[in-house]
Amino acid sequence: MEKSRIREALGAQNPLGRPLWGRTEAAVLILMTERDGAPHVLFTRRTADLTSHQGEVAFPGGHREDTDPSSWDAAVREAAEEVGVPAERLEPLGGLDDMFTLTGFRITPHVAWLDGPFEATPDPSEVAEVLWVPLETLLRQRKGPAFTVSHRGTTGTFPIFRSSGHMIWGATARITQRLLIALTPAAERTKAEALDLAFRRAAARILQGRRFLLTTHVNPDGDGLGSQLALARVLRGLGREVVLANADPVSRRFRFLYADGEAPAPADRKTLGLHRWADTLVIQDTGEYKRLGRAAPLAKRMAGRRVVLDHHVSGDIGAEGDAVVADSSFSSTGEMTYRLLSSMGAPMDPAIATPLYAAIMYDTRGFRFVQGRSEPLLTGAALVAAGAEESRVQEQLFASQTRAEVTARAQVLAGMQFAHGDRFVWAMVPADLEQETGADREEIGEAVAEMIALQEVEVAALLREEGSGRFKLSLRSKASCPVGQVAQALGGGGHMHACGAVITGTRDEVIERLTALVGEALAAAEA
Repeated sequence: MEKSRIREALGAQNPLGRPLWGRTEAAVLILMTERDGAPHVLFTRRTADLTSHQGEVAFPGGHREDTDPSSWDAAVREAAEEVGVPAERLEPLGGLDDMFTLTGFRITPHVAWLDGPFEATPDPSEVAEVLWVPLETLLRQRKGPAFTVSHRGTTGTFPIFRSSGHMIWGATARITQRLLIALTPAAERTKAEALDLAFRRAAARILQGRRFLLTTHVNPDGDGLGSQLALARVLRGLGREVVLANADPVSRRFRFLYADGEAPAPADRKTLGLHRWADTLVIQDTGEYKRLGRAAPLAKRMAGRRVVLDHHVSGDIGAEGDAVVADSSFSSTGEMTYRLLSSMGAPMDPAIATPLYAAIMYDTRGFRFVQGRSEPLLTGAALVAAGAEESRVQEQLFASQTRAEVTARAQVLAGMQFAHGDRFVWAMVPADLEQETGADREEIGEAVAEMIALQEVEVAALLREEGSGRFKLSLRSKASCPVGQVAQALGGGGHMHACGAVITGTRDEVIERLTALVGEALAAAEA
């Protein structure tokens, strides 16, 4: 790879500058030069008697001193002191994202080229050995092994590189990996690398904003609300102005998350007019206009100024200038929000960790549905380590039912109907049940979770009469029978095993159509 190509690739990057958030500022120099006809990267092996990171492989660099005008000057000064790099011969090629370490540093990496001959002169008090590693050797290991570490509420994945018997790991390896991804054409990046870049773009957009509107879907649940609240608290901690505006109010079950004055405002004429005031709209837990309800006009007015985080299959929100992260492999938007906040470098504390933990716990039903991924469990553990009130969250979400809610669900469950050899069960929620019993809509909806728990049942459906020939469908299934396509056929969406739709027709027509589609899904699952 030629110097011009390296400069061009780095020039296409928009390095993410992160707030210090109480960390110590540092900088490193990624020095490249041509040796034996090919680009090489300079690393050092630290001496064994240093006070930290003894014997590890690193880039030249260190703390930014008060006398350093910029992080570039700090990196160049340290490189000159450690290995005798001549500052006057350096050609800057670009920068990389600020990197946070688990030990409390913010490292700003700078990439530079050095033409002509150069023999390093290592300072023996700091550098035991100078290593010149071919860039091609590192590029071949871009998809190599990695390991995950959790520390004080933060989880990080660290790659490993090897060269001439030396192992490069820790923050140095993460910076190296960022360099290699930047030098890799977009079409050749892995799905994980592309996803990481999507989170970084979203983080950059949010860090650039000053006035925010945050919204989530209609009938907001624990995932949307917890994710929204955690992000709002981080933004307010940065001194940003934030307004939460949702189509529907917070149900009883989730009010414990909020301090006085924190609850979202209704999406009414006043908040819908704030599109002129806000520079950024963040939409969490949906990517569909129709799922925003009364907040949909706000989303349309702010096209090009939106950040979307969603873990559902379908979505139609996205325009040039938006930062959209949509990936159905995540088990919750809470997990995605944790990943976003990690990309921003936000520290975790109980006030942020608790709503995030509630979001993940709610949508995974107590970490039971994690789609075969370990990340939700690792994230949950990191949030508990950061002070999430896990007992309080569990009690409020799953052990705080009222008598009215239990009574209402009992009425719904008493009317269950079975089909397809008892593999499919459905029940109807009468339009006046909430008013009749005083139960919360969200809690009545939990009946579908009890229905799918029946031993013989593979698919469960809860239909709610909305009036005027409209029925709201909540659909759940076990692993043996995905039903996402059933919801899509009915004009809805969601996940493969938890989804929904709004269906129009008479009661008999709706049930007949739904039963037929579920029968097709059950037959396909057997094939």
